[in-house]
Amino acid sequence: MFKRKNYKSLRSLLLLWPLWSVAQTPAKVGSLITSDRHYAKLAAVDGPYKVFLEASNDSTIFFKPGPVSALQFLKNRPNIPDVMSWTPTFAVVAKSMEWGVTSGSVSFQRVGARKRYGQYLTVWERDKNSIWKMLLRAEMEHHEPKNKLAPVWDEPADDRYVKLRSQARLQQRNELVFSTDQLMGTILKADNPTAYKEFLTDDARFLFPWEEPVQGKPAIQAFLKKRKLDIKTTPIKVDRPYSGELAYSYGDAKIIIDNLVKPYYYIRIWKVQTDFQWKVILEMYMEK
Repeated sequence: MFKRKNYKSLRSLLLLWPLWSVAQTPAKVGSLITSDRHYAKLAAVDGPYKVFLEASNDSTIFFKPGPVSALQFLKNRPNIPDVMSWTPTFAVVAKSMEWGVTSGSVSFQRVGARKRYGQYLTVWERDKNSIWKMLLRAEMEHHEPKNKLAPVWDEPADDRYVKLRSQARLQQRNELVFSTDQLMGTILKADNPTAYKEFLTDDARFLFPWEEPVQGKPAIQAFLKKRKLDIKTTPIKVDRPYSGELAYSYGDAKIIIDNLVKPYYYIRIWKVQTDFQWKVILEMYMEK
């Protein structure tokens, strides 16, 4: 019989799986992809509730549908699906190797109910034991997908960055991203096409409820034009890794769809470019 002690050891090995275990992925971002994949495997063994509890800490935020403390949410024994699986198709890790983002397809199901599909986004941070923990987790639902996205693994170009010590300077860096998100929101109020032209990277990914993921700026622009979406956003919070070249922002959104104004939450993943401009590499919307 398989003993509980051995089972716990196996679970620990899954979470501490070495970098070389990720085939055909860059080494640095590979450690994050591996952790995400193995949390998904553990969810198949333990169920999603236990895995989310293990992967969370006091700083973790879940969108349910709005931002809430993950531990408080889990403490209330929420009605989490019995079965959940996910597969990362997007990953980026900071030069400081303590912060990163994964996103990809997710499916979930309750016993006796139909299988449902969507996309997830997780912002990660290493704890003091170098274990990747969820800093932020969000999911949105869409119909059963017909297409598969090619994986995007964003490896740091190098490991050089300014090592700031001042908390005031670190806060100023966050304020810069916040003001950039505000600027994008201001331009969205004036003209959506201009905002998305100026603030998206060429290979950006766009996640919108009940629609399959859209990859690449031209495809995103075409999607927004076809759906005639009018998006307005207001940021609430931002965060960056210690190395500072990545960030997330989230906030409130109002979107006009078919002449109706509907409320959403949004999350943006930002990356500073070689010209020092901040651009969005992934944007996700969730229905309120």
